[in-house]
Amino acid sequence: MGFAKEEKEEIIERFNDDEFDGYLEELIESGDFESDMHEGITRKVFEQGYESLSPRQQNVFLYGVIAPNFSKCKRCETWLWEEMSFIVETGYCTYCNQMNRDD
Repeated sequence: MGFAKEEKEEIIERFNDDEFDGYLEELIESGDFESDMHEGITRKVFEQGYESLSPRQQNVFLYGVIAPNFSKCKRCETWLWEEMSFIVETGYCTYCNQMNRDD
């Protein structure tokens, strides 16, 4: 999965969001990584920040870790780090998931 240029820039900018650390912690705790390299890079981002990565590591992190664990809500097209696992699993943010149940 790739990202459009604007979307990629927005995602990288939002790596500074407070909720992003919680999301990384959730990924690390799940241990669901394609390789030890992906886990190591994720731990480095969690401990030292995205800017601490080399350009190659940034690319691996963005496309090897974030892309497979990233999705927008199918209904409202929003994405929130604190709901990312739920959105990836269900396809919807919690609000839209509830709205779908009420429909």
